[in-house]
Amino acid sequence: MTRRSSPARSAWRRSALRAAALATILPALAGAASAQGLKIQEIGKELRVCSNTDGSTPEARIASCTAIIESRVTTRRSLAIAYSNRGNAYSAQGDLARALEDYNDSIESDPSYASALNNRGVLHQRQGEHKRAIEDFDRAIRASASGTAFANRAQSYLRTGDQRRALADYASAVRLEPKSSNAWNGRCWVRAIIGETRAALGDCNEALRLKPNDAATLDSRGLAHLKLGQFPAAVADYNAALQQNPQLASSLYGRGIAKRRVGNAAEGNADIAAAAKLSPAVADEFARYGVK
Repeated sequence: MTRRSSPARSAWRRSALRAAALATILPALAGAASAQGLKIQEIGKELRVCSNTDGSTPEARIASCTAIIESRVTTRRSLAIAYSNRGNAYSAQGDLARALEDYNDSIESDPSYASALNNRGVLHQRQGEHKRAIEDFDRAIRASASGTAFANRAQSYLRTGDQRRALADYASAVRLEPKSSNAWNGRCWVRAIIGETRAALGDCNEALRLKPNDAATLDSRGLAHLKLGQFPAAVADYNAALQQNPQLASSLYGRGIAKRRVGNAAEGNADIAAAAKLSPAVADEFARYGVK
């Protein structure tokens, strides 16, 4: 179903991760710069671009990461960071083959580098290879447990039908990153699917407090209201979600069902038809959620 993008590279803790990468790699690069007669400022600039701290284009990031990789960096972790960052830039371009190659090189340079393991897991997830994704998320969590890795693994568990493990992982994500609206929304969504609807509402409300008007969270809360039989509230949430993202198939379908339940069959049928055009499997997915 075209509901929400896979966390792809999660935005959670992105600034903190970049800062950590800078702190790790800069001393090694400073030594390399001295050995090669390069200016420290030049290395620092390449690092900032490679780490995407300045919003650089993928092309610029690839060039800077390549410069770092080809310099005489003195630690394996520094190489791992540069390879992983370049992999992220290739992924942003849609070049998943090169991204995978860089993530592999990053992990070969430092098998315990959790960010590269997580990034490779996300790539496998994007390609529908959830078993391989879960294996990488497992390793990332063992190396350095983070809410991001738990939430990413939860998505793969959910895609493979293991809702209980998905719920447990979202609970870990909430515990580790209580200010992440994505973690709260993920748990809300799973709870709504498995029938823990009132608990789901609490999670979605917290997610919306942290990130108001988020379409994915409004969509999740809409499902919880729908399964509770609170049809006007479901319509209101789906309306709000569709204002943010008019192409959200699950919100169109859910709104259609809710409208039918309150006697507005014409508009409900129109929403359901529009949702099916966007995502032909949407009816089957809602049936798995217990909504027909």
